[in-house]
Amino acid sequence: MTTFSFGGIDCTVTDESGGLVALALASGDDANPLLELKLSVRHAEKITPQKLTVSFSLPCIGMFSTWTPMLGYKKGVMPDWSMISANSRAASSMPVMTVLDASGNNRITLAVSDYKTPITIQAGVNEESCRLVFKIEFFTQLVNKIEAYEAIIRIDQRRLPYYQCIGDVQKGWDTATGPRKVAVPETARLPVYSTWYSFHQALDVDAIIDECRLAKELGIDSIIVDDGWQTVNNERGYAYCGDWEHAPEKVGDMRRFVDRVHETGLKFILWFSVPFVGIHSKAVARFDGKFLRNDDSDIKKLDPRFPEVREFLVDLYKSRVVAYDLDGLKLDFIDAFGLSPDSNQPNPARDYDSLEDAIERLLEETTSALLSIKPDLCIEFRQGYVGPLMRKFGNMLRVTDCPVDALRNRVGVIDLRLTSGNTPVHSDMLMWHAGESIEDAARQITATLFGVPQISVLLGKLPEAHLKMIRFYLRFWLANRDVLLDGELIPLAPEQNYPVVSARRDGKTIAVIYGHGVHKHDPAGDTLLVVNSGDTEDVYVDFGPVERNATGETVDCMGNAADRLGPAKLGGVKRFRVPVSGVLTVTFH
Repeated sequence: MTTFSFGGIDCTVTDESGGLVALALASGDDANPLLELKLSVRHAEKITPQKLTVSFSLPCIGMFSTWTPMLGYKKGVMPDWSMISANSRAASSMPVMTVLDASGNNRITLAVSDYKTPITIQAGVNEESCRLVFKIEFFTQLVNKIEAYEAIIRIDQRRLPYYQCIGDVQKGWDTATGPRKVAVPETARLPVYSTWYSFHQALDVDAIIDECRLAKELGIDSIIVDDGWQTVNNERGYAYCGDWEHAPEKVGDMRRFVDRVHETGLKFILWFSVPFVGIHSKAVARFDGKFLRNDDSDIKKLDPRFPEVREFLVDLYKSRVVAYDLDGLKLDFIDAFGLSPDSNQPNPARDYDSLEDAIERLLEETTSALLSIKPDLCIEFRQGYVGPLMRKFGNMLRVTDCPVDALRNRVGVIDLRLTSGNTPVHSDMLMWHAGESIEDAARQITATLFGVPQISVLLGKLPEAHLKMIRFYLRFWLANRDVLLDGELIPLAPEQNYPVVSARRDGKTIAVIYGHGVHKHDPAGDTLLVVNSGDTEDVYVDFGPVERNATGETVDCMGNAADRLGPAKLGGVKRFRVPVSGVLTVTFH
């Protein structure tokens, strides 16, 4: 155990491998609230590193809530015997944690430059001292042998809005990763229809084509055909994955299926589960001994450290894109790659020892091959394999599965937006019961307005009012996409699951009120749109101390006019009557 001091913070470093450890100031000084520390470790020879921990504590002053990329609803401050954790590796999340004060300002943001090595950041209150203990643990999963290791630890105590400090970390990672391998095509920024919740594995081509026609008329640009196209088995699970040959009994001629979708005006994106090889596939025998876990389970996971495994996957995706004329791939379960003790033994047939490096090489080879065929191909990744490395290779990042859970979808979209820069963030596929009230059905869409909506309900079986609502909100979203996706995002109170979120750009502000909050309007704006995603018709806006002339209107969730405003002078806090799931528009003159 070794102790180092920087800016009044005493850091303790414990290396279970017994290496020579150094921790030095890389930037900043003792008076600077933003410090960067360089961690260096040296071993006498190559070893499999054991856990290395950097820890320190701060007084629990002004510490109100915690944010990490995958925390979900649990954003409080926890005790040190049940610490909040941010777990990270190349294909899973990212090493960053923020502790906020009650006003939403940063109290401390911790981040690590190395987003490939398995790392965990933890925080918890020590009861005896009333101090918040922080631990950064390196090598939390098995990695290959190393002789030396270096990383930069960022300790940011600037009193800025929390989302600004998180954004600065993301920008630093972007600089480190270098140029993106994939561009963002227009399709990646437009609404999607997914077959998963609407059809699951029971795909019906004629019914899907009917859905595509409806989807196009509503404002949807592409379809993701999910699991089921590759198997006649409809019992869920992945025991039939691995060969990725279409099931003619279910989808007929796959190229003709794609052509028919294209004839409706939609793009076609196809699902693949990247690491999984099921026991009922031909590939399971072909890759015997080249799996990450050699057990008797129904599903095995390919080991990308073998060059023939990577070659198989790359050739597979290339051949399917060409043969089927695909517009994109949904590459699923990349975060399921993981070492086991038996796959961590030396093997001369592999060209990589590091699984994390091999995953990066697989993605490099895959994207290079695919983009040489179609430069505007869409590649979707899913939360949580959405970190800095993954953003280099994907151009659609989707919220994890949360059917009917508008709250989880809202939190997921905003959490992803905070760390995804200009990569489009997509909602989980939206679904609801056809018997749902139109206002509650609309809430599924309003929950995700700051991401790209994906719809997965049987459109042909919805009431006409539901279709009218979808049409209205997709047109609203498309008309305001530049603000919703590209504007300055201001998500308030993460510990309350973002009750008020707004974005502003070029004089226009769009705010969504999810509970009983108040939107504080920037007086410089010319246009304000407020979406009422609460449970009453009362919407409150604080226009500031200066009154301005304005007119406005409200509409319901189908776009029907409800009321008109003004001309009026607006200043201070005003209450408006806005239909539930409706929209208030205010124009200043």
